[in-house]
Amino acid sequence: RLGYYNDKALTSVMVKNYKNEQIKKYALSFSYFSCPSEQLSMSSGYNDFIKRLRLDSIKEYSTDNLSKKVTAFIYNETAMNRRDSRHADHWGFHTSPARNNMEYVTTVPLEEKEMMFNPAFGTGLDGADKSPDAVYSKAGILEKIIYPTGGYVQFDYEGNRAYAEGKYYEDQLTSTVPEWLQTDFGNNHALSLSNRSATPVQFTFKTIEFDPRPIPDPNSPQLCLEESQDMQTARFEITSTDNTFSEIIERDYYEFLGSGTKLIFDLPLGKTYNVKFVYDANASCSYIFPFKALATAEYYRTPTDKAVGGVRIKKLIHNDGVNNVLQKEYLYNNTDGNSSAAINIIPNYGYHRVAIDWYSEIANIYTVMIPILQINRSSAPNYALDFHNGSPLVYSKVVEKQLDNSVTERYYDPIYNDYVQSSYPYVPIQQYSQLSGLLLKEIVKNNSGATLTEKDITEAKTLTLLSGNENDNYKAVKVASGLFQLYEGFATNVYRHKVAHGEETSRVEKLYDGTETLTKTTSTTYNSTQYPRSVSFTDSKGTNRKEIYTYAFEKTG
Repeated sequence: RLGYYNDKALTSVMVKNYKNEQIKKYALSFSYFSCPSEQLSMSSGYNDFIKRLRLDSIKEYSTDNLSKKVTAFIYNETAMNRRDSRHADHWGFHTSPARNNMEYVTTVPLEEKEMMFNPAFGTGLDGADKSPDAVYSKAGILEKIIYPTGGYVQFDYEGNRAYAEGKYYEDQLTSTVPEWLQTDFGNNHALSLSNRSATPVQFTFKTIEFDPRPIPDPNSPQLCLEESQDMQTARFEITSTDNTFSEIIERDYYEFLGSGTKLIFDLPLGKTYNVKFVYDANASCSYIFPFKALATAEYYRTPTDKAVGGVRIKKLIHNDGVNNVLQKEYLYNNTDGNSSAAINIIPNYGYHRVAIDWYSEIANIYTVMIPILQINRSSAPNYALDFHNGSPLVYSKVVEKQLDNSVTERYYDPIYNDYVQSSYPYVPIQQYSQLSGLLLKEIVKNNSGATLTEKDITEAKTLTLLSGNENDNYKAVKVASGLFQLYEGFATNVYRHKVAHGEETSRVEKLYDGTETLTKTTSTTYNSTQYPRSVSFTDSKGTNRKEIYTYAFEKTG
């Protein structure tokens, strides 16, 4: 194969009986996914960044090697990015190369002291657009299997979505940016805070001069000193349109220059607001440096479903080859309309700041200590593939809907972990694949909505701490910027290495038949190695049965 250096691809499988006679033979046919020729940021002689192997068909030959049955595979034609591409979302899934990302990491908003250190940085360090892309997440995905009979199964996908109360990324918004030129001083501008759900709003009030201030000529008389404008009173006013709320922010003009003045106010919900900038530009020496004023507001909106990396099945179409079609549609929302999924790992698209001490020798005479704030940032998938095979979430409710509108509702265990992830971005939680996404309940309903069958399943979950790891833990860092996260801080969470297993202990099945309900209960016990020891069956008609199991390894002598 060409995708990896000195590697092979399985091309055939032969099945023989005990007489060494061929019973079946399978031939596997391959080709390669194509990738765009974007510029590489790295190179390697050990693999090919463009080629990815794909299985096109499996041919089953008869014993005489003549007749054959072909199963073919059809894939999404969206071109995948190269292996080292910068075009990937927070979870590592493909995004459109049209984003023209020049970095692997996301934009980091700078703090005021950092903006002052190097104005060329602007308000943030340049970074990549790492948001999910529902189209490119499907690049190269399997879309159809065609069977030897002519029948097929077709897969229709859509982007993953998850709901969370946590206030992160899409929930924090910025208002429109009202601006005031000189002719507009004293006028109200509407402040747009759509879908706001929390009363705290962080405002930034600032003034921006159009041109750099000239250096005063010492040989010319100064009619106005710089301080004349700097000490002039400037005022922003926030008022609700029903006149029940008002705040006045009054400062000397110079206090609004540069990064401006940041303040947090509790604005009552359910109201609309105006902002006004008041300044007497006609006062003596108050407008020698022409400027404009502006105001912005950061706020939180009502949490909504969020796009998450990867895709989910939207629809399955089965055709048996003689036009008998079975279609299944999958729905993932709770009754409140929000996605039933919780995000397993909030993506590692964050950053943190670390204070370090740097010592410098002055004129070879003495050494001084200079504190430096170091910014660390990353935008890489922060967990290995596990039970989800790359999916960063588990849906706790999935509804399977047939063409005749009959449905099967399935309810699953959410993500399981042994400590609460209290703040973003901590290190990846220790996932327990055996304890997450377990089926808890299944309800089958006809197209009239009447329940036909119902299953309730109880699982026993066990965690065992591996010996010698009692003191293992990792330090994690809290985000240093953003509304309600105004201070740097560190936190430590215990991350102990454990093994986990889960076993079904009880299953209650109900069959609804008109006015009669038949109930069957299955109970299972396990030995010390988690093998079934006994299984008991009872039903509502009085039937009782018990099976007991023993194993060869338990025998002695």
